[in-house]
Amino acid sequence: MFINGKLAIWGGMHNAQSKTVNLDESATALGITKGKSYALAIFNAERHTTASHCKIQTTLQFTDCGTVSVGIIP
Repeated sequence: MFINGKLAIWGGMHNAQSKTVNLDESATALGITKGKSYALAIFNAERHTTASHCKIQTTLQFTDCGTVSVGIIP
């Protein structure tokens, strides 16, 4: 996941995991200021054909979403 063009959460090959990012604590590293809008990009690549799940929870308020792209490559 990238926020403001900066890597906020990184995954990798693994068993089930849960990761979070605290925007208040990471504001300086991400170059963000509370109350302003920034780009959010989430990428998920799954190599397994069964038992694959991706769940995203957020309290963010989305504005000016523009184009939302979802792609599936067989």
